[in-house]
Amino acid sequence: MKKKEVSKKDNTKETKKKEEKDIKKETKKEPKKGLTKETKEKIFKGVGIVLVVALIVGFAYWTSLSYGENIDTSSFEFTYIDVDKYIEYMNDSEARIIYVAKPDCTFCQQETPIVKRLAVKYDLPIYYLDTTNFLEHDDEGNVKYDDEGNAIKTETGNKFVASAPEYEKGWGTPNTIIVKDGKIVDGVYQYVPEDQLKTLLKNNGFIK
Repeated sequence: MKKKEVSKKDNTKETKKKEEKDIKKETKKEPKKGLTKETKEKIFKGVGIVLVVALIVGFAYWTSLSYGENIDTSSFEFTYIDVDKYIEYMNDSEARIIYVAKPDCTFCQQETPIVKRLAVKYDLPIYYLDTTNFLEHDDEGNVKYDDEGNAIKTETGNKFVASAPEYEKGWGTPNTIIVKDGKIVDGVYQYVPEDQLKTLLKNNGFIK
């Protein structure tokens, strides 16, 4: 009877040893915890997509601040006026918006789309005064200068200069001005972003 009991104990020990070995083997077989290469690649791609979308949204927001909302201006046409009509409007009691510019002016090319967009959005009549022929040019299209280095004005240019004290010393483009009662009542005399043009229009009752 004692021999059998010893045998049972020995069997129990052997069984425990086998179980411990099996547990160690299973533990070794278990995969290491952590992200696989494939999972990491998916995460990086996802982060990249999020960053690209954020950049696009940010750029669109910045553009809207600088250039305003997207409005179709393809059908809009300025009302073009000459210097005589400009002086007539200036001497009238009704306030009018005059856009003083010329097609080959770089800053005008940036400002013109903004002016058009505001005209369409708020249904505003805006009068375009082209200054191209306000100065004399040679046969090659270059501006002529006198002996003192001053640009030589045409008759039209001299009329424009005499129209308001703001232009006595000359002019640049673009200008967006409000004329009424024989004077320029308000204006901006260079390229400005849309929000500043809107402020000009609000201050003079053209938009709310």
